[in-house]
Amino acid sequence: MVKMQEEYLNVCGMPTKVITWGKSVQEGFEKDEPKDIVICIPGNPGLTKVYSQFLQTIHEQVGYPVWIIGHAGHELPSDVKPEIPPLEDNEKIYGLQGQILYKQAFILKYLPRDVRIHFIGHSIGAYMILQLLKDRKIRSRTAQSYLLYPTIENLAETRNGKIINNIISPIIWALTLFITIFSFIPLIFRKFLIQMLFLVLSIPSIYEDSFVNLLQPTVLKKVYVLALDEMATVKERDNDVLKQDKDKIKLYYGRNDGWAPLSHYTKLKDDIPGINAEVCDQNIGHNFIFKHSNEMGSIIIFEEGDMMRQGRNMRFQMDGAPVHWGVQTRQWLYEAYPEKWIGRWFSSVPPRSLDLNPLDFFLWGTLKTLVYKKEIQAKRELIQRIHNAVVVITNNNMLQNMEASILRRIRKCDEVNGAYIENLL
Repeated sequence: MVKMQEEYLNVCGMPTKVITWGKSVQEGFEKDEPKDIVICIPGNPGLTKVYSQFLQTIHEQVGYPVWIIGHAGHELPSDVKPEIPPLEDNEKIYGLQGQILYKQAFILKYLPRDVRIHFIGHSIGAYMILQLLKDRKIRSRTAQSYLLYPTIENLAETRNGKIINNIISPIIWALTLFITIFSFIPLIFRKFLIQMLFLVLSIPSIYEDSFVNLLQPTVLKKVYVLALDEMATVKERDNDVLKQDKDKIKLYYGRNDGWAPLSHYTKLKDDIPGINAEVCDQNIGHNFIFKHSNEMGSIIIFEEGDMMRQGRNMRFQMDGAPVHWGVQTRQWLYEAYPEKWIGRWFSSVPPRSLDLNPLDFFLWGTLKTLVYKKEIQAKRELIQRIHNAVVVITNNNMLQNMEASILRRIRKCDEVNGAYIENLL
């Protein structure tokens, strides 16, 4: 398991929590290494560590470095108390636009200019990503954006938005007083109370430190200020950004989401035909990070993994059919698989040498036999069947037999001076 690294970086004078997998912020990319990175922007509160299982899953399967950027003021180092602007008279710093500007400054300062960015945004993090894509320098480097349970429109009118405005806001003074009193309890007892709460709610214990940090009056006030600003700011959906990057954005909604209801999904599909959006069919809720981190990570990997791995240890091979040689097809291949696709007149590998191509004489037939043994009822079942079939092929002697078959076929081809060998096999 790859060890995650935690650090605080200075962004516009503010200590900002960053957790990384695979490559720290200070490390560079090797010359021949794929220059791709996954950047996650969390919801509110912006607690980075609660996303650790989810992002660890993605890093282990995709292989790219994965970074998550916290929100300004939501996490502070425990060993050193840096001087940070107080909340009073600085609400804009900790509000929605301020958090977006901090993310923008981080990306432009710390990410190498030639890396491709794969964004993952959760909840209000999805809105932040859409705003970041308005920056030409960031948009030109963005390969894909995955917006999970996206709160990108009419927040105040949602079920949870009404709870914040009508129930929480009138008693926020009492909640603040309670948290202030709670913060004076010795740390060991605070942790014990949180452990008991997590035990009742079946929340993994690895998130305890994050909640100890959250339950401080100064931090919780900043979280509340951001929430209020979200209600006031996030109203009309920004269709312009969604349309201009429609082929690079995927939105994922829940079935019973108090922040991003199904009505938002339905209206989005009506307003922007062809937008890549779908509804979770596994009953995973908005706060998936507490109980379904691995499942959501698997959804990103299985359904979107091929797009994330474009250019990484992959080759795209096709035959010489005219439709495969169209201008638009070639343009897409040059962008998606630069110097890594095989087709007519492109490579020294003959595109029609099907008898020498293990994808044709072995993989497709074997894969289809394993996958379609039983009737498939749903898309997720199909994806899981494909995954299981690949595991079966990899863990048996099939690959060794395939290698032996390739050598046999090459020898036959040499014997007949490159003529057809199908009748000789």
